[in-house]
Amino acid sequence: MVTMSYPAGVLDTQQYAAFFEKSPNAVLITAPEMDGEQQRIHYVNPAFERMTGWSIEDVRGLTPAILQGPETDRGIFPALRVALERGEAWEGETVNYRRDGSPFRMAWSISPILGADGGIVAFLAIQEDVTEHRRMERALAKSEQRYRAIFEQSFQLIGVVDPGGTLLEANETALRFADVTESEVLGLPFWETPWWEACEASRTRLREAVADAANGTLVQFLGRCRGRKGAVHEVEVSIKPVVDQSGRVIMLIPEGRDITQLAEQRRRLRRETARLRNAQRIGRMGGWDYDIATASFHNQPETMELFGLPHEVSAMSRAELEAIIHPEDIPHQRAGFDRACATGARYDVSFRIATPAGEYVVNAVGEPVCDSSGRITGLVGIVQDVTERDRVQRELEAARKAAVAASEAKSRFLATMGHELRTPLNAINGFSELLAREAFGPLGHSSYRDYSAHIHDSGRHLLDLINSILDATRLEVGQFEVAAEPFELAPVVRSAVEQMQPAATAAGIELAHQCPSDMLLTADQRLLRQVLFNLIGNAIKFSPTGTAVEVNGHTDAEGRCVLRVSDAGPGIPEKDRARVLKPFQQIDDRLSRRHEGVGLGLYIVQQIVEAHGATMEIGTSAAGGAEMTIVFPSDTGPFAAEVRT
Repeated sequence: MVTMSYPAGVLDTQQYAAFFEKSPNAVLITAPEMDGEQQRIHYVNPAFERMTGWSIEDVRGLTPAILQGPETDRGIFPALRVALERGEAWEGETVNYRRDGSPFRMAWSISPILGADGGIVAFLAIQEDVTEHRRMERALAKSEQRYRAIFEQSFQLIGVVDPGGTLLEANETALRFADVTESEVLGLPFWETPWWEACEASRTRLREAVADAANGTLVQFLGRCRGRKGAVHEVEVSIKPVVDQSGRVIMLIPEGRDITQLAEQRRRLRRETARLRNAQRIGRMGGWDYDIATASFHNQPETMELFGLPHEVSAMSRAELEAIIHPEDIPHQRAGFDRACATGARYDVSFRIATPAGEYVVNAVGEPVCDSSGRITGLVGIVQDVTERDRVQRELEAARKAAVAASEAKSRFLATMGHELRTPLNAINGFSELLAREAFGPLGHSSYRDYSAHIHDSGRHLLDLINSILDATRLEVGQFEVAAEPFELAPVVRSAVEQMQPAATAAGIELAHQCPSDMLLTADQRLLRQVLFNLIGNAIKFSPTGTAVEVNGHTDAEGRCVLRVSDAGPGIPEKDRARVLKPFQQIDDRLSRRHEGVGLGLYIVQQIVEAHGATMEIGTSAAGGAEMTIVFPSDTGPFAAEVRT
């Protein structure tokens, strides 16, 4: 309220002009009438003219309504009138309009001017353009809103600390991280908060970091913080100083990023990298890659070290690579590499190289690298030092060739000696048989006949051994042919049994057989007879006197021909069944063994059976002896079985 010594109802605007001419705020003086239509403008100062564009000449005698417009808040007028009627001042804010029609926000206050008699002689309005101020306030509010959104919604642990280290704010992420509330942490020295209880070394480092940041230095370090339920986390911490316009540090912004999983992944990566390097070192290999665009190789340090190449040539062109490759190996290395680059085929080539460290045989393996369109842009792969392996392979190949040559020489020797021995043995057997039969007259003494019979038996046994050795030799050198033809199986089985009957009778063994008369088999009849002779002979040889040997032929449910020879002898233990199928192997290998033979019978049988595409199984018979079962295939091939209908 303004009180001036004026006669009642008299207002001296000139005196007011002296007061308000220099005022930075707009001043408006109106008549004291409350009715808006009667409330005329008496005076405006130059600041009003600058703010509104209206001059005193333009507005004198007009009502303040000329400043109002669509956005003017007319709801304030009733409260304004009540205050003025009471002789009180009023303050408020609304939108007014300039002379050009542009709006501006105005903060204003109105006070009554009293005369000497205490009556209201005028109203004084002081106006301030707060448009920019309010715009800045709105911008600041939006900025604060964005800051709060970033501050609170960030995945990082963020706080605000004063230069002395006191924690002023902490975002929700940081509070959740340690399961604490603002009341538990705000106002404490930052290093005394629960986050730093897990590690004294990290607490000390934080205190030093706050001091450094307070001096204007950005600080970063790795620390260990306490999380929920006391869990210890590895955290990447940064503390950034915030300065005012003068450069004075006014606050610190600490930020923490939980890198526990990342740190574990880094440790795991280091372990895996170490394992890979150890594997490369042990396996004598290194990595490389090739860029088609630059036509250059890049070798890993392990590769350079492995082959004694200087590290400054870790990148090399194809020409530089070929310079260390043996000239004889360049064509096939180049062909394999070009094919891989052009087609994406696997690059796998062995070649020789020579470096300052020595000569090597290497094996290079690579696979294509493609861009998003599928175009081949290069190769990536490994190179391995296979010098020692190559040497061993060459020695093994030489040894193999030597062994093959020795085996062939042995086979040729046995074959030659076998033929050389059979000729005189046939003569010995023939003449001893004539002597035993006294074909050309009596020998005079009965003992001569017995001696002749012994000579014949021994010669016959020796001839059988030589024949077995010759058969085994033919198997080894591949001189073994199967002449398959269809025939009735029953007559072949019967003939074999009849030919072995004398031996069975002499050993006191009953020899029985059974085979369908309508059964056909496509096989080599001569070799099948040899199989039957060997199996029946073995059965007789190992069967006790008074027992039986059975030969059985039949067709199973799948139409396959099955031949089975069983006896009541000691059988063949399961642990020895694979061994007895090898040459020169017997269950009883002692020099004092009871049964004669060199261990070739079952080996020869097995080879003949496999040559027919058949299988042989060694089992146990119902009498507890050995049971040899041969199964021929049932398809329409050359060794198929068939039952005539």
